[in-house]
Amino acid sequence: MRRLTRNLIVLLVLVGLFSYLILPALIEGQIANRLQTAFGTPAKPDVEVSSNFPPLMLLGRIDEVTVTMDQANLQGAILYNTTAELQGVEISLPQLVQGNLDVTTTSCSLNVESPPISITDNQACLGYLGLAGGY
Repeated sequence: MRRLTRNLIVLLVLVGLFSYLILPALIEGQIANRLQTAFGTPAKPDVEVSSNFPPLMLLGRIDEVTVTMDQANLQGAILYNTTAELQGVEISLPQLVQGNLDVTTTSCSLNVESPPISITDNQACLGYLGLAGGY
């Protein structure tokens, strides 16, 4: 019984460490790669993933994703100081591992300083970010 309890505690600690330290970086890297391709940026965008309870990220649920890019190229137009904020994000972890990132969100906003653009419609925002299904 002690061995089972010890193994269970070790497993919980490993899952906790994975969900707090490794999984956010993995998700951030995949989103950054996808956005770098979609926007044609020379450098990867800054992506920050946050969750009030990181183990929920193992189920593909993320509270907030924030993306910032100094410069991006969207359909031939140069965009400067772009910020995207996604709330209530859901992803498929098996698809994430395969590199086929598909994102759904309850709230998505995209703001560009120059030329001034503001998009708050979820599907349009995800489409511009290249995170909508079928990309």
